[in-house]
Amino acid sequence: MASKKILPMKYPWITSLPVFANTNAILVNYEDYYPWFIHSHIQLVAWETPEVYIQFYTPVFREYYRLFKMHHYEKRVLSKWCDNIEQFIIDAINEGHYVYLSIDQYYISSYESFGKRHGAHDMLIYGYDQQRQVFYIADFFRTIYSFEEANFESVNKAFLSPYSEGEWFKGVQLLKLKDHKREFKLDLEYLIKQLKEYLYKTKSSVDYKLIEEPGKDSDSWGIGVYSFLINHVRGSKEFVFSLVRSVHLLYDHKEVILRGLEYLNNLNYITDYELHSEAYRDIKKQCLILRNLCLKYMFSESKQDIQHVIRLISQIEMKERIAIQKIILDLENIKLDQGTRVCRLDE
Repeated sequence: MASKKILPMKYPWITSLPVFANTNAILVNYEDYYPWFIHSHIQLVAWETPEVYIQFYTPVFREYYRLFKMHHYEKRVLSKWCDNIEQFIIDAINEGHYVYLSIDQYYISSYESFGKRHGAHDMLIYGYDQQRQVFYIADFFRTIYSFEEANFESVNKAFLSPYSEGEWFKGVQLLKLKDHKREFKLDLEYLIKQLKEYLYKTKSSVDYKLIEEPGKDSDSWGIGVYSFLINHVRGSKEFVFSLVRSVHLLYDHKEVILRGLEYLNNLNYITDYELHSEAYRDIKKQCLILRNLCLKYMFSESKQDIQHVIRLISQIEMKERIAIQKIILDLENIKLDQGTRVCRLDE
């Protein structure tokens, strides 16, 4: 049996939250990635807990992965089966499973909190080297998403630690790409629906009421996350990590739109690609300026110009509202043209 195995990973296009970065780092390696990528990252949702959260809306978040087979093991059960998790991980990887598990950062040297403080986080393991006694791991190490190594003993301690499980993720998930992944196709009509829900601040979770509760009425949806962000900045007047993370997700969202536009243009589903892409490149640039400004205010003692931040958010919202309307109109014209051609063929 091989003493080393590494499953495919590439640096992801979006790096806002672990679950989005990790799934994209896996799936970007495979054919027909774009349809899933586009449809899975259109809608946004925001709330306060009291930390500010803006994230891509994904039904049954962390509990179901559209293109993966998933097996979930509770830590309590798994630790009874084996007092050392390393062989379990090796066996899983040998079967083609990525190992997604909740650990205590205190024991993993790649984390900033290593040896300093305990804290739960979800970490992805995508390979191992038995000769060197290391696992290949992925996560936000020192705040930046990257690929690192961790020795077998440290991973075992990090998993068995009483501080390894957080509120949002517990235990171990084994993720393996489904054989029928190519069945996920771009749906132009559904894409238009998603873009309209984003534009009109639609509570998309209502469509999934049979499998999960739709969420609080106080949540903000779609382009409404900008107003949510303004209210949060105006109310808290604090620039903390959760705010910077949420603003960075806005930047990632524009990356999704730009890559989606490029894909649609290749399919001849967009008639004015240059107009749309130029608009979103500008919006993405403004989101980057916003993120860097929030980052500067978080780390420096310089005067924090709240009104400047609010004006910038408002400007981005106004630009995107116009841009998204033009994309929807373009796509609807393409859909109408396709329908006309089908009718002519039936005559």
